[in-house]
Amino acid sequence: MSEAKKRTLKGESRVFKEEWNLKYYVVAMKDKMMCLHCDAIILIVKKCNEYQHHATYKDHKYAKLEVLAQTFLDPTLD
Repeated sequence: MSEAKKRTLKGESRVFKEEWNLKYYVVAMKDKMMCLHCDAIILIVKKCNEYQHHATYKDHKYAKLEVLAQTFLDPTLD
């Protein structure tokens, strides 16, 4: 029997999507992602990994609401 080739990250050519910046507050760093809320590094660029990180930390869920509330209450912040 022949051995199956192992999958590599380079071979899968995953790409960071710009819509994740606003939706999950992450930025691309070479072949990784960084969470802007907690500065955590997410090693594999996949939507499910970022969603899992975002859902795990409960303070991430309400951070967007806090920003909206601040801009609503104090419009001079823009």
